[in-house]
Amino acid sequence: MYKEQLITSDFGSLKKVIVQPMLGEDRNTLPFLHETNLPGFTLDIMGTDSLREHESFRHILGEQGVQVLEAPTLINEAISNARENNKLSSFVGGYFPKLLSFMENGGDINAADLLGASRRSVFSNEQSSNLFRVRPLQWMIFSRDVAVALPKGILLTNFSQPQRKLENQITRFMFENSPQLQEYPIVFDAERKNVYIEGGDLMVFNNKTLLMGVDNVSSRVAAAKIAEETKMEVIAVNMPKGPLSDVGGRQFTGINSLFLHLDTIFNLVDHRKALIIPYLFNDDFAQDSPFIRILMSTLDELKERPEAEEVRIALDSIADIGKVTVYEPGTGREYKTEVRLENYLKQHYSYNFAYIGGEPSNTFGTQVQHFAQSVVRELRFQGGNVVALEPGKVVMYHADTGETRKSLQGLGVDVITFDGHELMRWNGGAHCLTCPLDRE
Repeated sequence: MYKEQLITSDFGSLKKVIVQPMLGEDRNTLPFLHETNLPGFTLDIMGTDSLREHESFRHILGEQGVQVLEAPTLINEAISNARENNKLSSFVGGYFPKLLSFMENGGDINAADLLGASRRSVFSNEQSSNLFRVRPLQWMIFSRDVAVALPKGILLTNFSQPQRKLENQITRFMFENSPQLQEYPIVFDAERKNVYIEGGDLMVFNNKTLLMGVDNVSSRVAAAKIAEETKMEVIAVNMPKGPLSDVGGRQFTGINSLFLHLDTIFNLVDHRKALIIPYLFNDDFAQDSPFIRILMSTLDELKERPEAEEVRIALDSIADIGKVTVYEPGTGREYKTEVRLENYLKQHYSYNFAYIGGEPSNTFGTQVQHFAQSVVRELRFQGGNVVALEPGKVVMYHADTGETRKSLQGLGVDVITFDGHELMRWNGGAHCLTCPLDRE
């Protein structure tokens, strides 16, 4: 039987969550050729402390009374159930043809094989001992990216990057076949709707409204389609113009990575309270944010050097960052505003804010220093990427997030921390690490 309501806010009391502890896929990655768009090649690798850090995170969740479901267990259950129902070969043959031949020769597959964590070779041991049947899906540790629970059911995401497509297939397979997930209906499948969205860009604002980052790695078309089909209002927030912007043809740059998802720079933490990046989402700094000043100064120094074009692209990519567009429930009709998110939530919902990197400075010179030395640093260490355990209580990484924690505590939010200095290497924080299924 399906649940009546799964999640009606992103800060309600967390009751059940899916997480993805690594099984060895982190060991199978190579820290080069990440630009090839092939899974397995990555900009960086994690140290072995990442396993301890993730275990510490799961321990915190358990201590707080959260039921923790581990994705590898759910995948193994789905494999067993699909095998019994004669569905396994079709799935494996469609997405893992090398594993299918292994199965047909009497092999028995498990979650580690699908995730690229297995040590079994593509070829015989005589030919190679280091090539795997499935390249490691290292970013699946960020379980938020693949699925989001809405009030009426699960939204399955769809990556535009080829190297992450298998994550979408495994997640659908898991929700369709794991017995523990049968009470969670799939109400929107982005891949089958042919729209792109990543879970870090989507959060439940209340039982009628969603917040969604657009233009970087999630599309406006997806926002309109979600509003139309789920009959929920979608408040879309401009992210840096990226590969999925209306302009099209933009490369993915360091700016797009730094401000990757909405949950990188904004999160709900309590009733009418949120954590937000200072300056960039505020109309008062629309034309003169500290970041714009830094880029303009850099452009002046570069003058006509080739690198100047990169700075011009960066300036253009953040020109409309933070602006809100509302998509009407049931129709997906678009209503653009010229208001940025911080002002929008203050005006329409009386929100108060804590700030990534600490409180905004109110003098011209110190704003640039604050942004460069505190905001960007704590942003890079995932200071904004917090997950609410209940209203007014969040969990986040500890290292290099001190000013953000002070700001949260000043807003009356209780903060629990754990070490994440290795987990942050792959550009995700506590919010990314969790796929909540139930909140009260």
